[in-house]
Amino acid sequence: MCAYCEVREPELGGAEAFHVDHYKPKSKFSHLICNYDNLIYACRYCNRYKRDYWPSLMDEIFGRVILNPRKDQHDVHVDKSNFAWKGKSDNNFPPNN
Repeated sequence: MCAYCEVREPELGGAEAFHVDHYKPKSKFSHLICNYDNLIYACRYCNRYKRDYWPSLMDEIFGRVILNPRKDQHDVHVDKSNFAWKGKSDNNFPPNN
């Protein structure tokens, strides 16, 4: 399943619909390209949405970060009680540009 949105392989047509995302983008953190802790199994939609976005220093100061599925608990930051998930905190995916 996608570590970001939790959609499962059968829901998107199989493993072909999934990518390996670099949590910290390889364009900005080239030394982490092959670091296992930086690799996230993600659906093509989440991987394309996130792209190479990484929060700026100002974003981090205000607590706007990208949740790390390996370390952060979704339920603390995201209300999944309805079909359309809703953020509980500012710690969400990248803002729309």
